[in-house]
Amino acid sequence: MILNITSMKKHIIITSLMAIALFTQAQDKTAMKYAATITSADASKRLNILASDAFEGRETGKPGAAKAAQYIKEQFQSFGLKAPVNGDNFQLLDLKEKTMIKKDLSVNGSALNFLKDYYVLPNACTNIKNTFTDFVFVGYGIAAANYDDLSGLSLAGKVAVVLAGEPSLNGKSLISGSNKMSEWTTSRSKKLNALKAKKPSVIVILNNEISRMAANKTYFEKPSLIMGEDKAGNI
Repeated sequence: MILNITSMKKHIIITSLMAIALFTQAQDKTAMKYAATITSADASKRLNILASDAFEGRETGKPGAAKAAQYIKEQFQSFGLKAPVNGDNFQLLDLKEKTMIKKDLSVNGSALNFLKDYYVLPNACTNIKNTFTDFVFVGYGIAAANYDDLSGLSLAGKVAVVLAGEPSLNGKSLISGSNKMSEWTTSRSKKLNALKAKKPSVIVILNNEISRMAANKTYFEKPSLIMGEDKAGNI
C-alpha cells in the first residue's frame, strides 16, 4: 500500500463553611444585581448584532470571529469593566489551520478513490508519503479483561488492520455482556490509544461508514484548527 482530618479542626471546618456560605450569598447578590439590569429588548439587540451577516458566522480563526470579539471588547469597555489580561481583553493563542491538500492511496498498484474507497480524518496526520508492505490483522483491536486481541502482538512499524466495533452474539456484546456496546465501540479514542501503544506505522479501520462520510464531503475539505504544536506527526 502506498500512502503518498479533634475539636479544633471541627471549629475550623465549620468556620470555613460559614465563610464559603457568606461569600456565595454575596456573589448571588452581586449576580442578582446585574442580572436585573438585563432586559429582553437589550439582550435581543446585542444578540441580533452578533448573529448578523456582518459577523460572517463568527467562525473560529476567521475575520467574523475577530469582528465579534472586537464588538464584545467595546461593550465591556463601555460598561467600565477592567481588562483581565495585562490591561487587555484579548489573550493571544497559537492557532493554526491544517488542510489536506493531496490525498493519494493505492493498493497493489490500483488507485483508490477518496470518500468512495477510503477516508482519512482531517486532523489525523500531517505528512504521509510512504510504501507499506507489512500488514497485521488485529481483529477488533480490543484489549479487555474478558476479550483480548492485542496481547502478544508485535505491531511496531507495521500496518494494523482492525475491525470497527466489537464482537457480539445473539444481540449481546461479548465485552459488556449486554445489548449495550462497551467503550471499545462508543469511544473512538479507547481503541486507537490501545493500538497506538503498540507503535504501528498506520492504523487502518475497516467499517461501513464510508457512505456517511461521503455525504459530509465539506467536513473533509474545510481546514481543521490546531492550538499549539501539531502532534499528529509524519509518516
